[in-house]
Amino acid sequence: MTNYKLVFKPSIFPDGPPKGLPPFLDEFFSIPLCYIHRVDKTSTVDKKKQQSNIKINYIELITKDYRSMKFDFE
Repeated sequence: MTNYKLVFKPSIFPDGPPKGLPPFLDEFFSIPLCYIHRVDKTSTVDKKKQQSNIKINYIELITKDYRSMKFDFE
């Protein structure tokens, strides 16, 4: 066992969730490494944009406590 965690901070909440949102959202994006079940990487070309050469990379993270998160990077 380890106390290392994988932490994702949303770019819209760099300092944590605002006061109106539930406090558990800050813990939701903090995942202990021993909870990670599977990590999938997918790349696609964005067809909605005008430029067809924009590539979007997705990382899907599935945990042992049934959380599923999908992050996209341009």
